[in-house]
Formats: sequence, structure tokens, C-alpha cells
Amino acid sequence: MKNFRIKYVCFLIPFISFWAHSILTVEAAEPAMVVEQYILALKNGKIEAVKYLLSDKFYKKRKVLLENNPNYSEFLRKFYEDSEFRIMKTVQKNEQVYVDIEQTRKDGSSNMITLILHEDKPGDWKINSERLDP
Repeated sequence: MKNFRIKYVCFLIPFISFWAHSILTVEAAEPAMVVEQYILALKNGKIEAVKYLLSDKFYKKRKVLLENNPNYSEFLRKFYEDSEFRIMKTVQKNEQVYVDIEQTRKDGSSNMITLILHEDKPGDWKINSERLDP
């Protein structure tokens, strides 16, 4: 019986390690997943996560806000707390991916946000810019 348990455990180790790796690894290869992480970071006021998901170019534009505003995290949580987000369309053009997102607030008002992503490195998508359509 003991020998069976050892063989069983040895048999399961590769499957468990593959499963754990797939759960614990951030798979930034999918632009939609990056967008979902970004929305979640905004709603939760997670500044470090927001910074990680931005390209260097876009980060430089937002650096003062992200680095020098100690209340920005709380502002994000309050601003987005009642918002719902829905990815409406994802289109790849050349080396960029355009993701249209509908933001709907509790009061029923809504607007469209387009996030433009590019691959910093193979499989590492970053948000490169943002357009807001009221």
C-alpha cells in the first residue's frame, strides 16, 4: 500500500505543478486579460498594479499622478466603486490592440474607453494609451 501511495504521488506531481504554475503565473500574453487586471487595479486603488500594466511611455504621462499624489489610491476606489465595465470590442491593427470598454455608473450614465496596448516584449502586453469618449 505504501508503495502505491508513493507511485500515486509521483504520478500527480507533474499535474499539480502544471496546475499551480498556470494559476500563479500572470499571463500577460492576452491583451483582454491585461485590460481586466487594469480595471480591477483601478477599482481597488492598486497603484503598483496600475504602474506595472502601463507602458513606459504611458507611465511617464501619468507619473506625477501615480507617484506624487498620496490620495490617488483612495480617489480611484471611490471614483470606480459603483462602475461596471464591459469589454465591447477588441481589434488588432498592426502591432497594437484596441480594446473598447463601456463604463456604466450606478446612476445609469456611461461612456466608452479605448485602451491601446502593445507588446513591450514578446508576450508582455502593456497599456500604451487611453482614449475617453463621453
